[in-house]
Amino acid sequence: SLVNTDNDTAGITVSVPDSTSSESGQTANLTVRLNSRPLDNVTVSVASSDNTSGKVNTPSLTFTPASWNTAQTVTVTGQPNNSSSGSTYQVNFGAAVSMDSKYQGEQSARVSLTNVDDLAPTVSSVTPADNSTNIALASSLSATFSEALKTNSVYTNSNTTACANASST
Repeated sequence: SLVNTDNDTAGITVSVPDSTSSESGQTANLTVRLNSRPLDNVTVSVASSDNTSGKVNTPSLTFTPASWNTAQTVTVTGQPNNSSSGSTYQVNFGAAVSMDSKYQGEQSARVSLTNVDDLAPTVSSVTPADNSTNIALASSLSATFSEALKTNSVYTNSNTTACANASST
C-alpha cells in the first residue's frame, strides 16, 4: 500500500526588503506568509513597539488553507518624533492562533526598523565673531543651528565656505 507522509513544517516567514521608515511618513513594507498549508485559519497579531516612531497598518493578519502561500503586506509608516537622530523600533508578530495544532502558538521573529530623522538643520542665527554689524567675505562667523549637525563643515554653495568646524547648540 502507498502511504503519503505529511512532512510540511509549520512556520511564519517575514521578508523585509527595506527596514527604513522616515519622520516625513516614508513607509517600510514587510511581507508575511506561512511555510505550509494549515488545516484551519491562522491569525497572527501585528504591533509596533513604539507608535511614536512607526505605526503598522493592521493589528493582525489571517491566513486560510486557500491563501496560506500568498504573501500579505504589513505597511509601517514612519512618524515625526522630534528626535534629531532617528530611532530604532520593532514590529512584533504575536504567537499564531489556530485550530491547527501545528500552527497554534507558532512564533515569528521580531523585525527591527529604523525611523530616519529627515529634518534638515536650519540656521537660527549668524553672528560675526567680532560682533561687528558688517560681514566681510573673509570674516569668521558663529552660527547657531536648530538641529545637531552631522558634518564638520557647512557650505553655502560650491564656491564659498560659510563656516568651518561648525558646532550646534
